[in-house]
Amino acid sequence: MKMLLLIPAIGFMLNVALHAAPPLPLDKVATADELVAEAQALGADIQECLKSQENFDEFGAKRKHATSLLMLVGQALAEHPQPSKLKASGADLRDAAINLNRALDYNAARAAFPAVQAALDGKASGKAVVDVEWSKLMRYRPAMDQMNQRLPALRRVMRRPKDPVTESRQMLAMAILSLPMHADPKVKNPTDIPEWQAFTTSMQTHLTDATAKLRAKDIAAANEAFVAGMANCNKCHERFKGP
Repeated sequence: MKMLLLIPAIGFMLNVALHAAPPLPLDKVATADELVAEAQALGADIQECLKSQENFDEFGAKRKHATSLLMLVGQALAEHPQPSKLKASGADLRDAAINLNRALDYNAARAAFPAVQAALDGKASGKAVVDVEWSKLMRYRPAMDQMNQRLPALRRVMRRPKDPVTESRQMLAMAILSLPMHADPKVKNPTDIPEWQAFTTSMQTHLTDATAKLRAKDIAAANEAFVAGMANCNKCHERFKGP
């Protein structure tokens, strides 16, 4: 019998099915250590957005992107086959990021942040459910929107990188966003799901490779992998006539 748990998610209540599996092998998307580093960096980004009411208002889009990506990173850490200092608190990090993302005003966001920080410090409640359906954590459309919004900055980086290691975070985010896109196929015919997922798997593989090449400061190879990843994305749009 499938057990269902209601968890507050971004803009809705979601049904979480226990014993769900990650849509793609998580160790092929990023190492656990890379995800820990990204979680800590996202936490710092969010904290900066919450420094003042002015920051909260000015950096609303950045805060929303950071909290929604942190939700995915937390889930990936909780399910990752590799050990990490945030594995035990990964599910708590996911839930805390969801709650912070839903905060409607500055005071509510500030009140929600300590739970995020506690999870980033490795403090696990022992109550957060680990296994969730990735397609319910984030749907295809929000994931695609985030990718599209990140692309202009990423293309500038690929033309003229200033700090490839730091700037590779944008590429890693794209690889992580491939997870909900893989889990939420937008096809009319269920028999087309394997083809959809072949596109998203290939895209993720290239984006993960581009992340590694960018961090190694091999810009030519990073560009090649990035272009191949985006080519898969475009082919998927052409095949399924998506937005």
